[in-house]
Amino acid sequence: IEHKGQLDMVYAMKNILRSVPFAMYYIVGPVRSMVYRDQIISAAKKLGIEHSIVLTGEVSTEELERCYDCCDIYVQPSYQVGFCFSILDALIRGKPVIGTDVGEIATFVENDRGILLPRPDAEALSLAVLRYMQDPQFCNEAATAGQVFVENNYSWKKIGVDTLHVYSMSTNNL
Repeated sequence: IEHKGQLDMVYAMKNILRSVPFAMYYIVGPVRSMVYRDQIISAAKKLGIEHSIVLTGEVSTEELERCYDCCDIYVQPSYQVGFCFSILDALIRGKPVIGTDVGEIATFVENDRGILLPRPDAEALSLAVLRYMQDPQFCNEAATAGQVFVENNYSWKKIGVDTLHVYSMSTNNL
C-alpha cells in the first residue's frame, strides 16, 4: 500500500544494483492496492530492474518466517505506521534494519540499533543499504543491538514480568 513506501525502495534499487548487481528486493505481504502494485511493477520495468523486484503477495506464517530468516537487511520505508510489529520481527531475528522516523519505528531503531531516515527517499535508502553492505562490522553491531533491545523490552518473559508487576501493584493498593 502507498504509505509503506515500497515504490521509493524500488527507485533505490537502481542505485544499489550498481554496487551489488545481484541484490534483490522482496515486498512480502498482501496487495492492498492494485494501482500501487502496478506502479511498482511499471517503475521496475522502466528502470530495467524488474528481475530484482519480487512481490510475493500474501504468504503463510511459515513462509513469512523464512523471508525474515533469509533476508540480509530489513527495510521499512514507511510514510506512516503504528507500532510496526514487522520491525520487531526482523530485529529479534538479528537482522539489520532501516526505517523511517514515523510511528514507533524510531523507538526500535534509535541508538545504533539500525539506520533511521527522516523519510522514505530513494537516495537515502540506497545509501543506507550500501552502508550496511560495505561495513559488515556496523551491520553486525546494529543487528545485535536491535536483537538485544527486543529481547530486553518485548520478549514474552519481559511482558510477563511487567504484567506481574502491574497486578502486584494493583493488589497492594486494595
